[in-house]
Amino acid sequence: MPIISKIGSASGNVFGLCNGSNSPTNTVAPVVTGTAATTNTLSCSTGTWANTPTSYTYQWQRNNSTNIGGATSSTYVVQNADLGYTINCRVTAINAFGSSTANSNSTTTVVSGTYSADYLVVSGGGGGGNVHAGGPGYIPGGGGGAGGMKTGSLTFTGGTTYTVTVGAGGGAGGSGNYSQVASVSSTGGGQGGSGTNGYNGGSGGGGTGTSVTSGGTGVSGEGYAGGGNTAGAAEGGAGGGGAGGYGGNTPATATGGIGATSSITGSSVYYAGGGGGADISTGYAGGTGGGGSGAYAANGSNGTTNLGGGGGAAGGYGGFFYGGSGGKGICIISVLTSKYSGTTTGSPSISTNGSYTVMTFNNSGSYTA
Repeated sequence: MPIISKIGSASGNVFGLCNGSNSPTNTVAPVVTGTAATTNTLSCSTGTWANTPTSYTYQWQRNNSTNIGGATSSTYVVQNADLGYTINCRVTAINAFGSSTANSNSTTTVVSGTYSADYLVVSGGGGGGNVHAGGPGYIPGGGGGAGGMKTGSLTFTGGTTYTVTVGAGGGAGGSGNYSQVASVSSTGGGQGGSGTNGYNGGSGGGGTGTSVTSGGTGVSGEGYAGGGNTAGAAEGGAGGGGAGGYGGNTPATATGGIGATSSITGSSVYYAGGGGGADISTGYAGGTGGGGSGAYAANGSNGTTNLGGGGGAAGGYGGFFYGGSGGKGICIISVLTSKYSGTTTGSPSISTNGSYTVMTFNNSGSYTA
């Protein structure tokens, strides 16, 4: 009889194992916490379980019905695709005897969230002035002004698409084109003088040798004025203004104005240097930050592409030469990686800077927050 009793007891345990009575049993449902807005992070607790689970798995859902692909951790970053839905999480508890699943509460309907982003906007540089065929000879032009440069931060709203415009540099004797990120725009660089004064722009263009008055005036907050031809006006053209400094006068020094630095990408880079001027015997260097060099008896060199530098002045007696073209601008956006949507057009280059994702637009495009 004892033997039979033991067998009956054993078979009862076997039956208990087979029917799953020792698998986890949920006693308190999992709880989702966090604000249901795009780019925010939601968290899900495990809930409370009987029968000692040894591990848990998670599956986030929309409207308590549709699984979200790849959303299988205890936290979830709300996406633009979740707009208009509620979010919940199903937790599965597991032990050696089996598994059981319990559903969490549902959030409120997902709305658009906002977050801050840093930007750098540099417009296209102005073209260097052409040689002026007048006066005592072929008088050099002035250096082109660098593109305007702006830095700061703005607020993005999740699900909204923001246009990015990268301004082209001006041709010889022409002004640069503006750049823009969302609602922030900067002014294109002013052209170097060519028979007249330099022209205003984000950074002023250098004056020409036919005038003793000033070169172009930089737009407030975006750059500095070009050189003013205060001495030896008939001898040549002044340097263009950069984002960080004035263009030099001729003949003492007609270098382009220095640009300004930004570390938005993680390393310090100069942008928006002014174009160099030229006199009767010398071409002057462009400003650090992509400014083109002036030339004597030759065409000025171009400003550097995607730095927004001004074009160098053409110079030299005895022949007609052209100023260099202004350098194309650039637009850079830096957002917390946890907020980055990954949706862009225009093929920006993507890099990281610590906990930030950096989008560098060398061409026009867009970013969907």
